[in-house]
Amino acid sequence: MDIKELQQEIQIYCKSKVPEEACGLIVHNARGYEFVPCDNMAEDKEHNFSISDQIMLKHSRELVSIFHSHVENGTPAVTLADIKTCEAWGCLGSIVFLSSNDSNICSDLVFYGNNTTYRNYIGRPYYYNVFDCFTLIRDFYYHDLGKSLDFVYSDYGWWEKAEHAESLYLNEYKRLGFEEFDITKPLQVGDILAMRLGRSKCINHGTIYIGNNKILHHLEGKLSCVESFGKYSNRIERGFRYASNNENKLNKVVF
Repeated sequence: MDIKELQQEIQIYCKSKVPEEACGLIVHNARGYEFVPCDNMAEDKEHNFSISDQIMLKHSRELVSIFHSHVENGTPAVTLADIKTCEAWGCLGSIVFLSSNDSNICSDLVFYGNNTTYRNYIGRPYYYNVFDCFTLIRDFYYHDLGKSLDFVYSDYGWWEKAEHAESLYLNEYKRLGFEEFDITKPLQVGDILAMRLGRSKCINHGTIYIGNNKILHHLEGKLSCVESFGKYSNRIERGFRYASNNENKLNKVVF
């Protein structure tokens, strides 16, 4: 079975399980890729999923991805719990999103995890922790600048909570190999321009300067795009520039 056929099978299965989260495994064997539907063992099946350890162990040698679905009435997002489940088994995560208002509305199958990267920069849908402003930065740095950035995972909406007084961008930029620079000075391709948008209590959005007075970025609820630097110049609060001379790439699964 190829990926397109796999996706169609998964989407049909997920629609049959609404309003519960569907779950299963994607495996690879002599017959190619296969979807293994699994019973959701979670107590709250509408908001969580769990697959039995016996099923996991049975397919561990051919396991490619742990799959589940989300039925969303807001911004589609992968949670920290979803990510940790996949990390514990050392495999990719995969997901489709369905609308709580119309179960026939179903996203494409997407993969996520620290070992994934996507080449396409323009026109991505917004799925938090899969396609968002930071994952776009991370993919751009990998493919265009040859630098691997660790993932910074977080639960959706941290920027609206009082207990998060500091931005994840401010907390993580040094660890990721960046240093702060004076945003009044000339910009370089790859500079990260950080902003505070919406109801945020702190910096919550990062854009990439790509030259010619253009930025590449991904706003919540919109497709990723290139826009004029000037449109957002008065919103920029901090600038971060990659400082490490480490040129090594991590091995990633490229989509």
